[in-house]
Amino acid sequence: MLKNPGFLRRSHWLLSASLLAVAIIACTAAVPANWFRSAEVTGTIIPLYTLTIYSSPTEVTFTVDDVSHTAPWSDTYGKGASVSLVMPETHTVGDVRYYWDQWSDGVTTRSRTVTMNTNITLTTHYAGPYHIADINGDGIVDILDVVIVALAFGSYPRHPRWNPIADIKQDGLIDIYDLVTVGVNFGKRLPP
Repeated sequence: MLKNPGFLRRSHWLLSASLLAVAIIACTAAVPANWFRSAEVTGTIIPLYTLTIYSSPTEVTFTVDDVSHTAPWSDTYGKGASVSLVMPETHTVGDVRYYWDQWSDGVTTRSRTVTMNTNITLTTHYAGPYHIADINGDGIVDILDVVIVALAFGSYPRHPRWNPIADIKQDGLIDIYDLVTVGVNFGKRLPP
């Protein structure tokens, strides 16, 4: 910070500080245009690549490096970046449920890490549609679906009996709601 040398009045001091700022600007503007040409620029240029995720059906919510996103989605990463992708086991829209199948490149695990060395476009595929209460995805709500929910009844994530496909309400607890939903829809199929 500039200090008043003591012999200037406040109005002169403010004027002097303003003139100093103008002088600095003028000196900067007066630097010859070729002055910067002799400077050497060093550094590494990192190529950028685009990662794009589509889903079938659309609007599946998934995570990229532990952050939720909805397909379709894309972002740009530097060369060599590792990107962690996790797709859900099920995707529910209204009374319709879809079950994880595979990635467009044939990988069947829902979780994967891709290394960005080129542009990458992936589509996730889900089997279905199935009725929301058709827990095992065989096309009909039947006793097998009741058994799946009954075996997981009272469980929650990290519980030894936890089965995420039995959590119809998707509230993190297999409870009476899930069991009643299967019972009320017993015998139903989705129209072809």
